[in-house]
Amino acid sequence: MPSEFGSSAALGSHRHVVQFYDRDEELAENAGSYLAGAIADGGAAVIVATPVRCAAFEARLAAHGVDVGVARRDGTLVCLDATRVAQQLCRGGRVDLAAFGTLFRPAILAAGEAPGPVRIYGETVALLWAAGQVNAALELEELWNQLGREVPFSLFCGYPRDLVESSQHHGAVAEV
Repeated sequence: MPSEFGSSAALGSHRHVVQFYDRDEELAENAGSYLAGAIADGGAAVIVATPVRCAAFEARLAAHGVDVGVARRDGTLVCLDATRVAQQLCRGGRVDLAAFGTLFRPAILAAGEAPGPVRIYGETVALLWAAGQVNAALELEELWNQLGREVPFSLFCGYPRDLVESSQHHGAVAEV
């Protein structure tokens, strides 16, 4: 994915970006630039990632000049543990709508109080896919799209390329 996604102007037409990545470093650079751009423009970033990936994104944010400690304290940077979120989000292989609202809506609404853009990185969909819950992953993608019609934000989802290429769910990949 080109680095142009770090700018607000480029994201104006990209409300939901999906990257199929080969290396974690590639994802950290692209998503880190994307998130840093929101904070630089007076907005907020919400990261829904594993703790290791969240730390990598925070390192990229710092490399882009974001004071991560200040951003966390003032609410312009929120990190949610995607592993915990995935566990709380699904019931019987389906996304629990109430859990979706409880887990994401408050963080996004709080981030939306910033005067600039709200950008979200999410990898819960990839975790669900990896756990064999492909239908739940697709439901979650659609819920993000629905929420995006109600609350202004841009979403960046990351999927490991080998996860989806080795999948027997090629039709589902096309839906993503």
